[in-house]
Amino acid sequence: MAKNKFFEIKDYDGIYIAVGKIIKASQELEQLFKRYAFLIGVETPNLEISTLNTLNEKLHNKGFYDDKLYMDLKKVIIKRNYINHVFFIEHSNNNDYEKISNKLNSIYFYIFEASDVIQNFIDNYSGRLGNRPTIFDNK
Repeated sequence: MAKNKFFEIKDYDGIYIAVGKIIKASQELEQLFKRYAFLIGVETPNLEISTLNTLNEKLHNKGFYDDKLYMDLKKVIIKRNYINHVFFIEHSNNNDYEKISNKLNSIYFYIFEASDVIQNFIDNYSGRLGNRPTIFDNK
């Protein structure tokens, strides 16, 4: 769970704003995955329409990261897919705004952490120094 809240949700409009920010962050994560796959030459029939699940699996299968990171990123992708495909249809009418706020803040946090992981890979590949620490780092 995120230590700091990115947003406080007090009403339905707050949910709408938070979900919009999460979707934007998840689109940025998707672009980072595609950029990394392109840079390292991962073969896929059409990179532009490849899903996050497909890219995560290909990067893992080609040995670009270990099983633990693969599973961690897969969990983030599941959270992202929940927001994109399920949340508004099934759960947005819940009036427990504190619970919704905690859930959405957590998902937002995990998407940012996953983005930092992939950006670290891009930076390392490009010869840039200095990794952003993430919750997914092997300790």
